[in-house]
Amino acid sequence: MFGPDGYLYIALGEGVRTPEGSTSAQVFRAGILRIDVSGEQDGGLPIEPFHFGRLAGYRVPPDNPFVDDPRVRDEYWALGLRNPYRVSFDPQTGELWAGDVGSTVWEEVNRIEPGHHYGYPVVEGREQTGKRGWEDLGLPYTGPVFTYVHTAYDRAVIGGIVYRGDRHVELQGQYLFADNYSSKLFSLPAGADRVDDVALLARANQYAQRGVSSVTQLASGEVLVTTLGAASTPSGEVLELVPADLADDTLPASLQESAVNQVVTQDQAASLYQANCARCHGPAGDGDSPDARALGVPLPDFTEPGYLERRGRGKVRVIIAEGGAAHGLSALMPPWAAALSDAELDALVEYLGTMPGEE
Repeated sequence: MFGPDGYLYIALGEGVRTPEGSTSAQVFRAGILRIDVSGEQDGGLPIEPFHFGRLAGYRVPPDNPFVDDPRVRDEYWALGLRNPYRVSFDPQTGELWAGDVGSTVWEEVNRIEPGHHYGYPVVEGREQTGKRGWEDLGLPYTGPVFTYVHTAYDRAVIGGIVYRGDRHVELQGQYLFADNYSSKLFSLPAGADRVDDVALLARANQYAQRGVSSVTQLASGEVLVTTLGAASTPSGEVLELVPADLADDTLPASLQESAVNQVVTQDQAASLYQANCARCHGPAGDGDSPDARALGVPLPDFTEPGYLERRGRGKVRVIIAEGGAAHGLSALMPPWAAALSDAELDALVEYLGTMPGEE
């Protein structure tokens, strides 16, 4: 995105697993770049030639923080962000904000300062990871303004905006952000250096990787929220944040009809599992995944011969729909009835029956 200074800011994820002992300072990943693509010939470092496979056709602004540091690429504005997903500038203060999607435990909201390092891979959230990667650079470490731990619902932060509109007076000066999985919209005071609690403002109907994908604002300052929706139905939405007494939660008739008449193929059911279940239950269904180990609760092995029949297909479907807590199981297993249609729930249970050991 372009900043108020006219320069292009590029948010980059790590792209690959960062080996211990390495840094991202000499390659384009895990940070935010700031470059000049205006084409003007005066000022800045010499223009980069075009070259396949990397950034080209730009200049480096002369006041970039690492211009005189041979250990770090000149293009960097800030380092140490695992996956900065959605960045924005406060239209009043010019401060840059980012939501940083974590690995298996922590999500972060960061206020980005030039020349600072935000910890990854050495620190996630406010915890040491035991990895190495940037200590030798001697850069100032800046912790997140807010961080939250993964749950079955909240696990993928979506960076948002500092609200400067007129409709919601109570939100003036608040940073609004969301979580893709839970589709919750949160706020925190933009003037704070650190907060431990945030306010829950709203929740979209779509969630579990089909949830909120962006939080943005119009030129007027009013807030729009987009959701991805399901792959099998035209259910993605563009929503406007409005006062509760003006909200209309009625599902459009076209979407109601598509849900009733929906047919879910086995391939679509497999995609549903991989998108919504595999992160905890494992890609193979055996309960082996990084998130499972982090959650600290035993998970079923769907590949165990006869598992589905012993448990009962109907019972498994009800647990998926209503969540673990409703049936004396872990509350970390969320209810999926609001996210998946009846046809999707049925197809998902049938897919569990096709896993190795169940055939």
